[in-house]
Amino acid sequence: MLMKNISYHMEFFSKSNPRLISDDMIQHIHEALNINNINNAQINAQLIPSNIALNNLYENFILPNMFFFILFFMIMLFLYAQYITTINEKIKDKKKQAKIKKNKELQIKKEKEEEKTGEEVIEEEQAEPENEQR
Repeated sequence: MLMKNISYHMEFFSKSNPRLISDDMIQHIHEALNINNINNAQINAQLIPSNIALNNLYENFILPNMFFFILFFMIMLFLYAQYITTINEKIKDKKKQAKIKKNKELQIKKEKEEEKTGEEVIEEEQAEPENEQR
């Protein structure tokens, strides 16, 4: 039965004019979609309500709740500021810890160098009296 419907609505290729869809099929499609009587003004009228919908959204939802939107925005701004300050404090703490660690390492190096130079001075002082005794 399906093949009968398809063959009924199709006209096969004949030389340079391929008419695969017959006029009856086109008429049937137009009737099914019911677009024969719609003109451009009606189509445009149906497309414009998106702007009206946005306007209605603003008037019916946003405008009556403006206080809560402003309050929500301010809370988000406050939380974001707190987040940024805590991150900056953590970064500063890490830098301070690194600086303290570096200073301790330098101090330990200086102490080791002083111990070495102190041992050399002691060895020199001990060596001098021996030279004087000779």
